[in-house]
Amino acid sequence: MDERFRGLGFYPADILLPQGCDLKKWAVVACDQYTSQPEYWQRVERCVGTAPSALHLILPESSLDGPNVETDIMDVTNTMSRYLRDGIFRTCPSALVYVERTLASGKVRRGLVGMVDLEEYDYEPGSTSLIRATEGTVLSRIPPRVAVRKNASVELPHVMVLADDPAGTVIEPLSEDKASLETLYDFDLMEHSGHLRGWLLDQERQGRVAEALRALADPAAFNARYGTEALPVMLFAMGDGNHSLATAKACYERQKTLTPPEQWAALPARYALVELVNLHDGSLEFEPIHRVLFGVEPKVLLADLVAAYPGAREGMGEGHVLRYVHADGTGAVTVPHPSAQLPVATLQTFLDRWLGAHAGRIDYIHGADVVRSLASQPGNLASSSRPWARRRSSPPSSTTESCPERPSPWERPRTSGSIWRPAGFDKQRFGKERMVMPRLTVEAPAKLNLTLDVLGRRSDGYHELRMVMQSVALADRITLETGTGGGVRVRTNLSFLPTNEKNLAAAAALQFLEDCGLDCGGLSISVEKHIPVCAGTGGGSSDAAAVLRGLNRLLGAGYSGEALARLGERVGSDVPYCVLGGTALAEGRGEVLTPLPALPRCHAVLCKPAFSISTPELFARVDGVKLRHRPDTEGMVVALEGGDLGGAARRMYNIFEDVLPPRQAEEISGIKNVLVQHGALGANMSGTGPTVFGLFERAEDAAQAWEELRGTYRDTFLTETL
Repeated sequence: MDERFRGLGFYPADILLPQGCDLKKWAVVACDQYTSQPEYWQRVERCVGTAPSALHLILPESSLDGPNVETDIMDVTNTMSRYLRDGIFRTCPSALVYVERTLASGKVRRGLVGMVDLEEYDYEPGSTSLIRATEGTVLSRIPPRVAVRKNASVELPHVMVLADDPAGTVIEPLSEDKASLETLYDFDLMEHSGHLRGWLLDQERQGRVAEALRALADPAAFNARYGTEALPVMLFAMGDGNHSLATAKACYERQKTLTPPEQWAALPARYALVELVNLHDGSLEFEPIHRVLFGVEPKVLLADLVAAYPGAREGMGEGHVLRYVHADGTGAVTVPHPSAQLPVATLQTFLDRWLGAHAGRIDYIHGADVVRSLASQPGNLASSSRPWARRRSSPPSSTTESCPERPSPWERPRTSGSIWRPAGFDKQRFGKERMVMPRLTVEAPAKLNLTLDVLGRRSDGYHELRMVMQSVALADRITLETGTGGGVRVRTNLSFLPTNEKNLAAAAALQFLEDCGLDCGGLSISVEKHIPVCAGTGGGSSDAAAVLRGLNRLLGAGYSGEALARLGERVGSDVPYCVLGGTALAEGRGEVLTPLPALPRCHAVLCKPAFSISTPELFARVDGVKLRHRPDTEGMVVALEGGDLGGAARRMYNIFEDVLPPRQAEEISGIKNVLVQHGALGANMSGTGPTVFGLFERAEDAAQAWEELRGTYRDTFLTETL
């Protein structure tokens, strides 16, 4: 600990910087942005590809409700460990970094990167800590963030803290000294987000920063600045990323329960990396955060809003005016004699109660254009918030209760404003108009792995695969409807599935529409799931493939099957096969396809046990052992060429079965035994599991196996090959 900073709550930190990589691809926007705009994350994924990037070290919050969230989190933590092991980072020990961010507007925001002591931070209302929140903290948003952070070996902050430094004594002098400082980075940001430069402070400049902060923290000077007496010093206030810092605090408090008090100071979790910015920096623009509600009936919600407050009425008037917009128009509700200080607090109080009793979800969105686009879609309603004004004359929030008529210069209600401004979106440009079908339903068949072999890890980090794939009649039903207004929307019969770009059906639609440049006037995708989820049977990939085939027909785009497969490769490795289907040899990552003679039609029983299997863990296990057996892929091809169903079934083999944890391996083996005992010609695990399938020549044998297994396993299916 640098003694010059003791008691200030802000210190130099050991800062990791990426080296030897494209920094434009490295730096990405905060994970809590664009939660309702999947096209943003899709563009970023295409830009980054497999290059080293912070994108691979974060989990966008739009993914936290997805069915694969545990695997996604594991992927993130594993990538962190790999980056550390591979020397992606260099360490700047005990460092402070002066940064200049040139914004898209041309303004330059100046900041100082260091770490804060979480013992000095408290987000509870009425806190007297040195570092305080400026908005209400949504406690429900903390646990899912903790799940991502608690096992992370690298911290990627998007936290900004503010110092009330009207004379510009802490950060501004560093701008004059930068020519004599070591330049750490200097690069353009992606998505037209501006430019970023950083300089390493030497010991002399660090000392000057400490002196300036200590002067701001002097109790007498602090109270004189606000015209108060004996108020506890509030040196730093949250500017952006309050929930990220609250998550860091929760992780630290958890570690304290597991560690003796004398060791708390040495816990890395006690500290969090932040950017310190002067509240009076001329580049700061406090943008409003709008509320968008999805899956609601706007007229019902607005009627309930009017009924919730005495004297409230439609239209503009005296009191808090709550503006709204939805597909049928715009308007306002006036709440007279409100108890809250700001209109956004009046609105949020109502929404918290209403959403607790009704269906629907809420998101917090930056940018009026984006809000209008989302609000124009049926079933959505948006509120229009005003920016948070910066005040310079009132005392900090600890006096708010006693002086309600004088709002604090720091205080904001929950999620009312942000310093973040979204980058401009490229508007879609469409080619010549075409006649389109309004609606189409397509089947999305499941796939099985007759063989699966992993040949080794590739230089790009993926694994070289060799497998024989087979389609079966078990299928999801995908209904596409054009002309629905807005962008791409997904509905499913399973509430836990994502409806943003993490749903491969949406990702495929966005990719198709971008590639072909055709306007369908808004697209609704309804996914009726029958294929089990996270089962090794390609349900998500097949849904994506069905969307590509369906849109090709709906819009008359004229893609060949091979062209659609190439397009599907951008969505997922299994999508190209699912576009073409049938029987095929898949190599590379699964996208290099060779059609094979069809497997003779037969009956299949699929059974998915209740446990889940981690795909990254299985690949890691394969990498760590010497496999004694390999699939006879050549023999499988010969059997298929000869129309030999029995020969093909006997050669089915999946090397992932050899590296399963013992309990899972035992259950998989038990299901295979039941299938074989009932007459299966062969049985195998599909993909990375856990679904097991057996191939039967006789329908009655398959039916008996299905009858026995479904008494134990809910997800058991009787189907046939295609």
